[in-house]
Amino acid sequence: HKQHVRHNPPLEERPWVTTAAGRASMLGHQLNCKKCDENAPPD
Repeated sequence: HKQHVRHNPPLEERPWVTTAAGRASMLGHQLNCKKCDENAPPD
């Protein structure tokens, strides 16, 4: 499923989203997905 990921301290700590290199380093990593947990159809 499509996900928009932000760095929004103190709620979300994802400093890797603030640089192009950081974002590139996380491509292909699995994220927790509520839709997948609910067996929702693809976006």
